[in-house]
Amino acid sequence: MTATGKIMRRKPGLRHLASSKSSKRKRKLGKDGEVHKTMMPRIKECIPFA
Repeated sequence: MTATGKIMRRKPGLRHLASSKSSKRKRKLGKDGEVHKTMMPRIKECIPFA
């Protein structure tokens, strides 16, 4: 959870079969992504103190 109220998440797709992915793609998958605004209410129900 950020100070502005956004919820960050890990991007999927980096756990296995990484050898077939390009370095650029793996680098981008390693960074955090933001939860989509349509999913925010459902995620906030699950996170304590959110």
